[in-house]
Amino acid sequence: MLLPFLFVSSEILKIAIAPYLLWMLFQKDFKYIPALFLYSATGTTISFLILVGCLIIAILNYRKYLTIQTRVLFILSLIPLPIMIFNVGQRFFILQQSFLEVVPFTFYYLGLFPFFYSLLIKNVKINVLYNYIFVISLLTVILQYLFFKDLVFLGTVYLAIPFFVAHLFLYRSLRRIGYSIYLFYIAVFVSFLGLTGIISLTTGLLFSALIASLIAAYYQFRSRLSLLIPGILIFVTFSIVIFAISTFDDSKVIQSESKSLETDLNILDINSIVSRAKFKLLEDRAPLWSAAFIKFVNNGSLWPVKSNEDLIYGIQSFDSYYEVDLAAHNLYLELVRNYGIIAGIVISISYLSMIFKGFLPLTRGFENSKIVILSSLVISIGIYSTMGGQFPLMGFFSFIFMGLAGYMYKQSYK
Repeated sequence: MLLPFLFVSSEILKIAIAPYLLWMLFQKDFKYIPALFLYSATGTTISFLILVGCLIIAILNYRKYLTIQTRVLFILSLIPLPIMIFNVGQRFFILQQSFLEVVPFTFYYLGLFPFFYSLLIKNVKINVLYNYIFVISLLTVILQYLFFKDLVFLGTVYLAIPFFVAHLFLYRSLRRIGYSIYLFYIAVFVSFLGLTGIISLTTGLLFSALIASLIAAYYQFRSRLSLLIPGILIFVTFSIVIFAISTFDDSKVIQSESKSLETDLNILDINSIVSRAKFKLLEDRAPLWSAAFIKFVNNGSLWPVKSNEDLIYGIQSFDSYYEVDLAAHNLYLELVRNYGIIAGIVISISYLSMIFKGFLPLTRGFENSKIVILSSLVISIGIYSTMGGQFPLMGFFSFIFMGLAGYMYKQSYK
């Protein structure tokens, strides 16, 4: 009942209900997961406490992990922990930053541990998990339309749109579920696009949804996919970023053109999609990627700096460079920016290993269409969205998303 108020409440109220949330978390019972999914999306303090709880629970239950690969991955994920703790201490005691300033710095690391937490959950039922994701996605679409039209305020919208779009491509399975449900999925998706005027439908959301749909549709004909698919997706996304950085020329960035293209996205017009994607790649993201690469990779930042330094990039029309305190808008560059090259690489390897494991059900020949959809979501969001953003490991999203990757991996070795 408190959930609607937490999105707009002060941190004091969030702290007041923390004992109750931590109690639910430490029960490791699947029946509490929907509440924890939703509460984790409400704000800084709640997200931080839940993620720290996942880390502690994972450490305390290390011996319960069933496979050697999982234990090795867990040990690998713990390697950056001393680096993060040391840097948090610097921020508190040397820079005298507040709790709310320090907490966001920890999210990109702590966001790994819902994966391990999900492997410990009791009484997991895939049909129930699917229903949870369905309800959360539907609520997200409704709330996004009713209250937050002008921005992506609810992080779960990054899950909701690919979830519903993927259903449109699973026509074989959906015929078995029932024609009326198929129409309902279409109605929900079309209503979201039409009623909101495609507000909040970003390029990243569009392509994540497309990739999830293609993987799910392809699975209907092959029934057993290769790990080459996520490998190819990683190669393509990394190649795009490298190309954008290597060819970036700030003299071609013109603010007036950028502003006009930024508002031009019509999903029914292929030229509009191409123009929008070109703008996001070469004019919107490339300056940030280039700045982050030069400042933190080329300069050899092996260890984290005391505080997040501004990224510097220029717009030639103003004939000057502007220092902006923005994220790198690429998960791997952002990890290096926050934690240094060494820890950034280790966290990146851990993260990609988890995403690969979330894809494993599609290599096992499962016929359950719900597993197909959820596993497709893990690989599409987990790989594509990290190219132009970093939300899979952000506090408002990592508990539900990395947890989903863990649930899918658990299905693969049953």
